[in-house]
Order: sequence, then C-alpha cells, then structure tokens
Amino acid sequence: TLAARTRSWVLRGVSPEPWRGHRLEQAMMKLRADRELMLATVATRAVALKSACWQFREDREIVLAAVRKRGRALEFASPQLQCDREVVIAALTAPGGHRAISFASPQLHSDPRIAAAAAKASCRQRHAKLAGKAQHLQISMESFPQTEAALPADVLCLLHL
Repeated sequence: TLAARTRSWVLRGVSPEPWRGHRLEQAMMKLRADRELMLATVATRAVALKSACWQFREDREIVLAAVRKRGRALEFASPQLQCDREVVIAALTAPGGHRAISFASPQLHSDPRIAAAAAKASCRQRHAKLAGKAQHLQISMESFPQTEAALPADVLCLLHL
C-alpha cells in the first residue's frame, strides 16, 4: 500500500521534498500516529513536529531529536517540554537556536545556563551573518581590485574573516 511504502521511505531517510501530491500527503497523515516514523521524520526535518499529534509533541525523545536538528522546533513542543532545561539548551545550541529562546518558558529566561546558551546562540548567528557579508564583500572586491586601497582599515579587516 501507499502508506507502507511511504513509511519505509521515511525510515530509510528519503527526503520528503520530492513527495508532492495529495494522495501521498493523505498517506502521511494516516502515519502520524507512528512513533518510529515520527522520530525518523523529525530527525531529518525538524519542522515536521508542527504537524505531529500532541502525544508526540509531549514525547521528550521526539522533541529532543527535532530541536537538535533545528532549534526553532521548540515552538511546536508541548508547554511542559518548553520548560525542560535540557530541551531548551539543546534547542539553543542547534542550528537556528538563536530563535529558540522566544519559545522557551519565561521561567527559564533567568536561568544562568539558559541565558549563557542564548547569548552564545545569538553570537553564533551574528558571526555567521558577518561572515556572509564579508564573503560578499570579498567577491565584490575581487571584481574591483583597484578600489581596495581606498577602503578604510575596518572594512578591509572584515574582508579577511
């Protein structure tokens, strides 16, 4: 059946991007109650937690797998897990973790470990953004090498990150 084939694809790690079509989406909806399938799905596509049933949004192992893949998946976790220190720290240290703090329970915001992890996540995001801009500037400078001598030293410093 289509549902059985779909389940085997997910468990083998086949990406869901090529799965377009109404029948396949319906088959996936029927499989939403399959814990093993949900665990495999969120491990590859964390935002799938958004369409998970509440029983899986409350499942610590599934939520940890999702937030370790993409920190923002904390948005779709149950309120109990948004209060869980380990889950929140995992979300903050994952890719996209700088956004996770807004989905963490407000009681955890004053926790020193959470605050430190949030600060690190924010710094990582800023550094990645600056590195991307520096790379763009470097490409631009390669196009116009004669203008490099006219640039201020702080801009030149960014070019060599």
